[in-house]
Amino acid sequence: MGYEHQGMTRMPRGLEDQVRQKMLTWSEHVLSWVDAPALNKHVIRYEDMLAKPLETFTQASHFLELPTDPERIEKAIRFSDFKVLAEQEADKGFKERPPHTERFFRQGKSGDWRDKLSTEQIDKIIHDHHVVMRRFGYLDEHDKPV
Repeated sequence: MGYEHQGMTRMPRGLEDQVRQKMLTWSEHVLSWVDAPALNKHVIRYEDMLAKPLETFTQASHFLELPTDPERIEKAIRFSDFKVLAEQEADKGFKERPPHTERFFRQGKSGDWRDKLSTEQIDKIIHDHHVVMRRFGYLDEHDKPV
């Protein structure tokens, strides 16, 4: 999250045609997309997909000019369920999984970082990224996690 020279590149297995991409820090990466001029975009937070799937997927479908009938949206939600994706990865693999990790789809829980990161790690992330975290509703006005 804090390494500005982080990048994605060709990996020994799977993404042979991957073009090197500079990822920047988490904040820089997010802002490079959401503040890009003349880029038609619709920002979706993972937390919103979990908390309000029908509303969030319907808004995304509308933005993408895809059908928004409830049956199709509900089917898309079922097919993109975390458990379904994790099962697909277990059965067939997932090309984007970094080589040094056991799996790409880890937990699929919102707020899981609270149980996984140390106080020092959390403080560093908030220190480094509080402006963007606040902008997208991850911190309150006092920079406390929401």
